[in-house]
Amino acid sequence: MQIIKDIKIIDTAYGGYGVAKDSSGKVIFIPHTVEGDVVSCQITETKKSLQYASLVEIITPSELRSDNKSCSKYGICGGCTFAHIKYEAQLDIKKKFIKNAFRNYKSAVDFEITPSPQTNYRLRTYAKIQGGKIGLYKFKSNDFIEVDECPILKKSLFDKIKLFAKKNPSIIGELYAIESDTGIVLASFISDVNYKKVNYEGIFDGISVNLRKSGVKNTAYNTHYGAVNLGADTFFQSNHFLLDDLQKYAVELVSNSLSIVELYAGTGFFTSGLVKAGEYKAGVESDESSSELGEQSGFNIKNIDAYTYMQSIEKADVIFLDPPREGLEKRVLAEILRLKPLEIIYVSCDPTTLARDLARLEETYKMENMHGFDLYPDTFHIEIVTKLVRR
Repeated sequence: MQIIKDIKIIDTAYGGYGVAKDSSGKVIFIPHTVEGDVVSCQITETKKSLQYASLVEIITPSELRSDNKSCSKYGICGGCTFAHIKYEAQLDIKKKFIKNAFRNYKSAVDFEITPSPQTNYRLRTYAKIQGGKIGLYKFKSNDFIEVDECPILKKSLFDKIKLFAKKNPSIIGELYAIESDTGIVLASFISDVNYKKVNYEGIFDGISVNLRKSGVKNTAYNTHYGAVNLGADTFFQSNHFLLDDLQKYAVELVSNSLSIVELYAGTGFFTSGLVKAGEYKAGVESDESSSELGEQSGFNIKNIDAYTYMQSIEKADVIFLDPPREGLEKRVLAEILRLKPLEIIYVSCDPTTLARDLARLEETYKMENMHGFDLYPDTFHIEIVTKLVRR
């Protein structure tokens, strides 16, 4: 494949790629680079309007480049696509991502990003277990990359995963593990092996092997607004340093004494505060395990999809929502416009889909508040909280 020498990185794209242009002006996406780098690269894929390349050599490093060498697998593992960038520059780049997503949005407001410690912040992870070793995924592939450490993961959690792999040298599978604030670790393991052959005693407090549960089935995480249930097969926010900041900030955007409907409630992470913020009518969550855990916490979280529930109601002062990365379905958005709540609080992990959804609401709503939370340092991801008010 073609090698291009002495090419300058002129920008950073959402997704973690440095951006360059060849002599014809065609865009090239090059991973593990940052604006200001001069590099050599090898073209790996050519499309009509752009190309992808692999990094061959850094000829002149950018002033934004970090000399952080905390992870021996950086550049191989697909996890930390921004670890080569100084942290302040990471925040600036993420701010640019958000501004770029909202460049055509008329009522966008100024915002800040709350930073996070860069190491040991993750309280949950996915990993491959193979031959007594822990593996993560190679960049842009499903290839097994053996890892002996993971600087962004809580050390206590990684040590337990490592012990699990060591005690199960003959099994292969996909592991998900999560640790509560009190050190309780739950795991979910998908493998061809019989669940009776999996050794987790003294490692994980509970495990689900091919959906068959043993030990502790769920536990609680103590948040600013109280305990919230979590399980090995339910979603929970990842950054234990910023959990309370995110929860408190989003909940406090709700005006006093209003009726609240929460969409995509999960197990009740935001619900725990929303029930104290106003008249909490209901939360809805399509995942049955999550809604059950929410109900066990005493929250009114219905196991129903957002669209079906929205069709059944005639009034809500506040719609609070935290949808998946894909954002809102058009039909859910249409139901929000039908109800015309006074306020919408939207928590998003993707600036592109957030901007798309808010543009569809802009004729009826204007943005009053926006704030970023850097839940994923050393990656391109960013969490955003916005508040819209009816015009």
